[in-house]
Amino acid sequence: MARMSVRIMTSQLLDVREVFSRIDPAQVVKELEPILFSTIKDIVETMANKYNPSLWRVLPTSVKDEIVEKVKEDAPVHIEALMGEIKHHIDDVFDLEDMVVTHMMKDKQLLVNMFVTCGYQELAFIRDSGATMGFIFGLLQMGLYLVWPSLTKYVTFPVFGLLVGTLTNWLALKMIFEPVNPKKILCIKLHGLFLRRQQQVAAMYGEMVSRDVLNAHNIIEAILKGPASDRLFELVYANVQQAVNSGAAVADRIVSIGIGKDTFESIKDDITDLVVQKFPDSLRHIEAYTMVALDLNKTLREKIGQLSFHDFERLLHPVFEEDEWKLVLMGGVLGLALGFIQTTYEPDHAT
Repeated sequence: MARMSVRIMTSQLLDVREVFSRIDPAQVVKELEPILFSTIKDIVETMANKYNPSLWRVLPTSVKDEIVEKVKEDAPVHIEALMGEIKHHIDDVFDLEDMVVTHMMKDKQLLVNMFVTCGYQELAFIRDSGATMGFIFGLLQMGLYLVWPSLTKYVTFPVFGLLVGTLTNWLALKMIFEPVNPKKILCIKLHGLFLRRQQQVAAMYGEMVSRDVLNAHNIIEAILKGPASDRLFELVYANVQQAVNSGAAVADRIVSIGIGKDTFESIKDDITDLVVQKFPDSLRHIEAYTMVALDLNKTLREKIGQLSFHDFERLLHPVFEEDEWKLVLMGGVLGLALGFIQTTYEPDHAT
């Protein structure tokens, strides 16, 4: 049932490529600015201490900082290029349907909370309509018992209890979701109660999904750890390797302080591996910006509000549709039980 709702979400509500196009690579660089120097410094020091620790220890701080600053100067260009590549290949590195279904199946209470929040008025209607329709059916039961007193109460009360409990819940469910499209009979407009509140539900649904499911943290984790993550890291590795190979100025500086060209080839491979290892932490650093840039709350609210009544009904009804029979059955069982309880009542007769 989660997958059915997700199919509508992925096919009609969200265009992954369009959504991720809202991320500005230049802004990503700005968001990463606070950690760029420390990250690059850590990488440079790790490589220097691995390949020539004695030389690195005696180098003046100004020379060390010059090397780090030079790498930092070139970093924004490479970061923007990498983010551009990820956006271009987002369909290859991010599976939206798998992410949402996995998250919802892991936290099944979330589905329940979503429907209870979005359908609280309809749940209240089921409760209240049971009392109203139960009263009406009760009058019919009383009339039947008075007209045909020969009918034993041991049949009348339980049978009516079963019918009342079953029919009231069944009718209430029908009135919530049907008719899907408005129908006018004489002067009466018939339309599913839930469907009448499409715009209101769209706002609540958009807020809940963007906050609890499609938030920046979950999206980034799905990109890093999802079924397409191997493709992502292949992309990252290729881009980082290209960036390292293009660092001719830094290479000359390193070679000039006694590392040697052959050793530098090994350093380049190690740098690439280290940057790729640090990539997940760097990506997590832009969660706040990603949440604002994607603005999925607004997108979902607007798209849900534009759905046809049929598609809107299919978006949330499947959440509990397969369990509706349990609600109807429970109503029948309770009605039957109350009917038998009624048979135990014996009015006092005046002597």
